[in-house]
Amino acid sequence: MYQYIITISTYEDIARKILKSYQFYIYKLKLNALIGIISKRLKKYLSKEYKNKKVYIEESEDRNYLEKEKQKLEAFLFSDSSELRKDEYKEYGNIINHRLMSKLINNAHKYKNSIKDKAITLALGGNTVIDLLNKLGIIIKYEIK
Repeated sequence: MYQYIITISTYEDIARKILKSYQFYIYKLKLNALIGIISKRLKKYLSKEYKNKKVYIEESEDRNYLEKEKQKLEAFLFSDSSELRKDEYKEYGNIINHRLMSKLINNAHKYKNSIKDKAITLALGGNTVIDLLNKLGIIIKYEIK
């Protein structure tokens, strides 16, 4: 039995440095809404929720099926961030284009040197969908076991 595991967690240190306290509260609301949109797309998987992360699991005997599911997710995550402007992803655009979220996206690269996690540091300079989500404080990990 193979398992395809997707983990969504949050990383709010950059937002705390950029935003003021009342702005951070609004940011948290927008961040939870964005995680909710991502979760809707993953609702076919079994899910478990922990304190600051959500885990989605798909089990199958067919590894090829799980590899295809993984490739679909990778195609979305590693596409150019301009993909989110399409009508298909309109709900993402409504949140990402918010004033505070734009402020985070535009200023996150200034904090590259203060972060110890190399993956997040590299993401702060990229322009793919997963890099954009990392700038906003959402970390997505996936694997097949």
